[in-house]
Amino acid sequence: MPKARVFKSTGESNRPNKFMAHSRFNGADIIQSIFGTISYTVEYQDGTITANAVSLTPASVVFNALVPPATDPDWTVDALGYNFMAILPATAFPNEGDYVVRFDGVPTGFTAFTIAKFYHHCNSLT
Repeated sequence: MPKARVFKSTGESNRPNKFMAHSRFNGADIIQSIFGTISYTVEYQDGTITANAVSLTPASVVFNALVPPATDPDWTVDALGYNFMAILPATAFPNEGDYVVRFDGVPTGFTAFTIAKFYHHCNSLT
């Protein structure tokens, strides 16, 4: 299970939201070159999907070295840092409410696994 933390840039619906995780695969930190594909799915906790299997470029969201808090103070989980970060568009969070956000990756030559899963709450804009 990856060590994961969600950071809400605004904590509001209809705004981009930032997600970070320290993720591992087969006992080692993930790196860009292991992935063929990465995607995310966002759904309300009742199962209604707002974004389904949206592709992400591995080189844009996976870091080959951990990004420490000194570089990105949004990470407050530990002193090590994160190796996965994605900023999802406002359209993925159209309304106030509770969401489940899942990032899945397919390493070359392996089956898909969940890089990180977040339970995320967005407040209303009003």
